[in-house]
Amino acid sequence: MRRLLCALVLCALLLTACSAPPEKPAALRVSVSGRNAELSWDKSSEAHTYRLYRKYSDEKDFKFICDCEETSYTDKYLNPDRKYTYKLELIGEGGTSEAVTSDTVAVSEAPVMQAVVQKKQGEFMLRWTGKKNSSFEIYGKTSGGSRMLGEVKGFEKLVKADSGITGFYVTDKSTKKSSDTLNALRQPQITAVTQLDETTAVLELSSDVKSSYEVYRSASQSGEYTLAGRTDEPYFYDTKVTRDSTYFYKARAVKGKSSSLTGSAEQTGKNAKSVFGVPVMMYHEFVTKSDLKSGIAFDEYAIYQSEFESDLKWLKSNGYTTITCRQLSDYLEGKGTMPSKPIILSIDDGKYGVYKRAFPILKKYGMKAVLSVIGTEIDLATVTPGYMEENPAPYCTWDEIKEMYDSGAIDMESHTQFLHVFNHDGRHGANCAENETVAEFLPMAQKDWLEISRNINTHLGYTPCAMAYPYSIRCETADRAWLKSGYKLLLAGDREDVRMSEVNYFVRDAGLNLKSSVLRRITRMTGTPIAKYIG
Repeated sequence: MRRLLCALVLCALLLTACSAPPEKPAALRVSVSGRNAELSWDKSSEAHTYRLYRKYSDEKDFKFICDCEETSYTDKYLNPDRKYTYKLELIGEGGTSEAVTSDTVAVSEAPVMQAVVQKKQGEFMLRWTGKKNSSFEIYGKTSGGSRMLGEVKGFEKLVKADSGITGFYVTDKSTKKSSDTLNALRQPQITAVTQLDETTAVLELSSDVKSSYEVYRSASQSGEYTLAGRTDEPYFYDTKVTRDSTYFYKARAVKGKSSSLTGSAEQTGKNAKSVFGVPVMMYHEFVTKSDLKSGIAFDEYAIYQSEFESDLKWLKSNGYTTITCRQLSDYLEGKGTMPSKPIILSIDDGKYGVYKRAFPILKKYGMKAVLSVIGTEIDLATVTPGYMEENPAPYCTWDEIKEMYDSGAIDMESHTQFLHVFNHDGRHGANCAENETVAEFLPMAQKDWLEISRNINTHLGYTPCAMAYPYSIRCETADRAWLKSGYKLLLAGDREDVRMSEVNYFVRDAGLNLKSSVLRRITRMTGTPIAKYIG
């Protein structure tokens, strides 16, 4: 703990000494257009990211909206019953600037379409908000204009509409103001169903508009369909199936409170895609008997150098090819090739034993490993005189890291810059706190990603594409934040809530998505050779 605190303080001092935060932005301009607030500000040469917050008139605190690289942002679908104030911060190499707030604005009293729910073919339930006690005219949007469908005093109406109507809007008769058009969602199509592994099927979904999906499953085509799950990507991973059974699926599009009818049923094996697997082994420290005699610690996840060499011998004799995280992410994005029996050797932390014991063995056998480093620990080892002699489990320096990286035997990735702490602010490692949302966790995730990326890039000229979760603690909310921050792959632990199979199977056509980007790793323990895990 003392070493970690020293590292945090040291990094903070180094960052502060190198550069100052950006200057406070001159102004945050805001104007209202319909139900949207148009925000804009001047470009800053000192900032790489602009951070926006919003506060309603009846709230005390500002809440995070987003980080963006552009100098404008549109805040959509504002409520006419509220007033809005915005805040802007600039994020640069030296930290975060002072904030500037906008003028307070309010939107017009035009009605707002909230939902278009298709009840059956040609019949839709419409819901909207607007002024109390107003009467509303209902219109259907067509390719040639619009057509009035009825009139009602209230905020919902069941209407009939033919296939020529693509969306709906309402007009307040008293103010003559109209809502924006809300399009009707069309039935999605399930274009492929691929059995991924023993317990998982991957569905490919297609729709004419960007939406989320509800997926329903049945054991027979005409049987009862029950909700299998939801996805906001055009792929759905059903983890409640078995390889030897056939299932039938239907899906419907959902966007906000709007929804479509379910599409036609499709069964397991429809347009099945090719599948490939990549086991990922997880290592930490490598030692010899002489290391132990000289005071080096043999921690819980350490193995002997001779065990690691035996692993590499077995892999080579059994036709495996070691690959890097970058190779895997590139391949899933349609670039490069994949060997017939790929494997990733993942090493966490960046202990000195990697350089002294594992690195020479990797070079000897012409193999590669992925090293995920803790930025603060490598920084501390690099700048502290006598560090090696004073620590029973020392870390590598940046010079040693660079030597390994330049050799091609080691792919360098992230184990976070300063989040390898078991408990901090209600969070464990790089996981979010309980009940924390993506928006709430995202600023911390982005800050750490920027820090470790800058650190690795400064020393190696490389930006990491993967992060290994400290303590292997994660959840889907944290996954979303880290992938949104900039990583392409996330290395988790050996638990079934990551993937049901120990080997990570992929449908290449599905590319990188929320499910395929998170990898399960098998922990290599001393005394258990690699053949026991994947042989």
